[in-house]
Amino acid sequence: MAEGSGSASVVEVETAFRKFAVHGDTKATGKEMNGKNFVKLCKDCKVIDGKNVTSTDVDIVFSKVKAKTARVITFEQFTQAMVELAPKRFKGKGQEEALQQLYGLIAGKEPANVGVTKVTKAAAVDRLTDSSKYTGSHKERFDDSGKGKGKVGREDIPDTSGYVSAYKVIAPEVDTPLCWTLSPAVKRKRTALAHTLTLSLARCGGAGEEEAAAADAFLDCVMANKGPSYGLSREVQSKIDKKYDPELEERLVEWIVAQCGPSVGRPQPGKQGFQTWLKDGCVLCELINSLHRDTKPVKKIQNSTMAFKQMEQISQFLTAAEKYGVTKSDVFQTVDLWEGKDLAAVQMTLMALGSLAVTKTDGCYRGDPNWFHRKAQENKRDFSEDQLKEGQSIIGLQMGTNKGASQAGMTGYGRPRQIIN
Repeated sequence: MAEGSGSASVVEVETAFRKFAVHGDTKATGKEMNGKNFVKLCKDCKVIDGKNVTSTDVDIVFSKVKAKTARVITFEQFTQAMVELAPKRFKGKGQEEALQQLYGLIAGKEPANVGVTKVTKAAAVDRLTDSSKYTGSHKERFDDSGKGKGKVGREDIPDTSGYVSAYKVIAPEVDTPLCWTLSPAVKRKRTALAHTLTLSLARCGGAGEEEAAAADAFLDCVMANKGPSYGLSREVQSKIDKKYDPELEERLVEWIVAQCGPSVGRPQPGKQGFQTWLKDGCVLCELINSLHRDTKPVKKIQNSTMAFKQMEQISQFLTAAEKYGVTKSDVFQTVDLWEGKDLAAVQMTLMALGSLAVTKTDGCYRGDPNWFHRKAQENKRDFSEDQLKEGQSIIGLQMGTNKGASQAGMTGYGRPRQIIN
């Protein structure tokens, strides 16, 4: 069959026109075609044969049929262009026959993706594009099959299913003078906000049932929706976790049990068990109370499952520990224990507390004195007036001394000079 033979309907030609009109332009409607797509249509449909019809001929015809100030042509103008190009493409044939053969070249065609960049098969490219070899935060963006997770792999999407008690009804149901607003994008501030809330209510002498319920629901929605860490945050958290000492954990557990008695029980071995044991604050409050004889710093210890109550008791322990003598730099934050962010800091606080307890001579310390280092004690000297006056006539060793060996009564060193005639 000859090139371009067969009849093509106007509908098929118009369909091809619309496909080429929208090629490479997401905003195109398909009703108008620009010059670049017109040239592509002529090349892909072999209207341009390089002999009878060239790209220059196509550009001249496009400029001829389009409006004076326009940069696109409609389908009607496109048919006029085909009427101009048909006699040149099929020389020696009638106008109608040449036009039908030209339409036969165009009908049913669509843009070809010729010249699209192909994937390189080099070993270096394979190594860089193999998701199974990714590490860190990049690994979290792909599943086991190597398919990307999309937005889930890039952002920490909070769980708004409402599984936390009173999660979605905090503001409308609780009438409290406090107003808390937390932006999901500012996740670094939420732990500091929760810590400040707990300390504020604890210093105010606790809270009522309604305030406690409101604070507990707030802390649940703030803490429970904490997503996993990625990238630099994960590396920092990994370094913090490595500071935790399992051997020190055993020593601290032995001391707390010896100090408070067997009623406090023992935790499961490991960091998770140690956190669970101390998380509600009851053991810590019992510990600080056992270091005082008469007045107990924590008046009321409650074994509660409410997050606010547990964090309030941890804050009470920290306040009492500072009054006991633990320096502020050695005191951990409430979220370090309650969220398990930095259990090594919890160990450091308990070590500082144990060192103070074993150093004091009030008899409240129980356990092996070798478990902790004793702190240096003041050695104050009391001198009389006579001793102080006598010291004023003594030259300090820092200035030198006038006592000891001297050259008094000695002759010159060595033999005298011998003069021989």
